[in-house]
Amino acid sequence: MPNKDLCEKDLLRVPAVFASLVNLLLFDNKNVIQPEQIRYLDFSAHFFFNRRLHPLYHDVGAIVLGSKHNLPFLFCFENQTHSDWLMPVRIFCYMAAVFLWQIRQIRATRKNKDPNFPLERLIPCVIFTLHYGPYVWKPKSFRQLFRYDAYPYLQPFLSDYKINIENIACWDREKIASIHSDFRFVADYCRQMRESGGKTYDPPTEWSMENVEETLMTLAAFSKDGDLKKALYQFIEQFKFYEQKGVVTMSSVIAHIEERGRREGILEAEKQFLAEKKIWDLEKKDLAQESGEMLSTLVILAQKTMIELGCSAQNACAQLGYSDSICQKVLPFLIS
Repeated sequence: MPNKDLCEKDLLRVPAVFASLVNLLLFDNKNVIQPEQIRYLDFSAHFFFNRRLHPLYHDVGAIVLGSKHNLPFLFCFENQTHSDWLMPVRIFCYMAAVFLWQIRQIRATRKNKDPNFPLERLIPCVIFTLHYGPYVWKPKSFRQLFRYDAYPYLQPFLSDYKINIENIACWDREKIASIHSDFRFVADYCRQMRESGGKTYDPPTEWSMENVEETLMTLAAFSKDGDLKKALYQFIEQFKFYEQKGVVTMSSVIAHIEERGRREGILEAEKQFLAEKKIWDLEKKDLAQESGEMLSTLVILAQKTMIELGCSAQNACAQLGYSDSICQKVLPFLIS
């Protein structure tokens, strides 16, 4: 099964989800950026550390194409489940990788080398770290990583570097409900896990779901409930291979899970009944066989008594103390 990091990236690679978060974070949730303005890019770079070449990848990055409302700019997301005190350094490196990528694109454009994405000048880039943990992660500035106050003679020459961190689990219900994409399901799950201490999750059943597979895969990756995780994956498999009619909501997902559970319960009950019936039939057969063997023994004893005493079949049964019901079964096999 895919891990949490991959599922988070897959959901953010849906243009509608990416655009909705840009609108939420930059434009006060106004519908400024459209999904068709999103073009995903690879800003990968490499650096040497400890005598090794390390790759430097953004989680999800894209250029937001210009429109009548905005000039083009670059936007990147970094996903974090746990806090990292070195995040300012990492963001600094990510930003450097973005501008090095731009320089390569500009040079290729000027030399007519047919770059993947032509650029004529540098454009700004914004990086947001999405923190999914159940607590508030207060970002530290770049200069707080060292003893800034201990270097008063250097302070006029030291630059700070701001990092943007969003604590998803700390967003309120209204903000989450206002998100115009399926990311609100993930944000609401994180919020509920924080508020309940990771114990309860009550899915918002009224919200419609556009990107069913990506959303449910992400929720399944986040969930620690084995039964819920299994049920979500089963629903995804059905959704992938069978045509779905109507709008998918968490209510329909839950209804499917409950109906599937009911059907599985019925099948399990039928299976158990058939197993018990098989055992009962075998016991019945054994009992009949034992009864036949017992009747044969009673007939043989009665015949032996008749011969030894020279009496009738009726008297032999009386001598042996057979009850009336046993006599009725034994007498037809005796010849006086």
